[in-house]
Amino acid sequence: MSNQDFRSVAELLSIPVPDREFADTRVVYENRFMSLYSAPVDFGGYFVTRYKKSVQVLVVDQDKVLLTAQYRYLIDGLSLEIPGGNCAEAEAPADAARRECFEETGVRCEQLEPFFRTRAGEDTLDTDTSVFYCDRPTRKTKFVPKPSEVLGIGWVPFDDCLAAIRKGEIVNLCTVAAVLRYSAFVKSG
Repeated sequence: MSNQDFRSVAELLSIPVPDREFADTRVVYENRFMSLYSAPVDFGGYFVTRYKKSVQVLVVDQDKVLLTAQYRYLIDGLSLEIPGGNCAEAEAPADAARRECFEETGVRCEQLEPFFRTRAGEDTLDTDTSVFYCDRPTRKTKFVPKPSEVLGIGWVPFDDCLAAIRKGEIVNLCTVAAVLRYSAFVKSG
């Protein structure tokens, strides 16, 4: 078998990683959300954007998914996303997920299940997001929009979420992954 004929995940993960020499890494820019690093390595200059840890929550109730509508500068429009946000350094990810969901939507999720972790980019974008799942939410009486964060919320039928992903109306990576994972591993049994 040639080294390009791997047939399993275990075989692919067993490929030896080449030794790399990392020189001094320095912070070029930093704010409360992220840091930009310059990392001169033996295969060229490299810039890495490292974001603080984050959390997101897929909340499902009676075959409906809780989505937020948020203005996103890079697309100059609305993005439909599951609730989420930053995880403080000393905060447990599940506690951050509960807090973010409540702050953004007014929905409480006391019983969370870890769903998956993702790193949205392993080359120059360093993110570490813990995604949780809740199917027994409790609601606050009224959602209050926050123009700087969440403009609206909705309980969207699950099949409508799938259709919106197919049509490119839902493009947020964690939201797409969470809905598709739910479809493959939870909803289908």
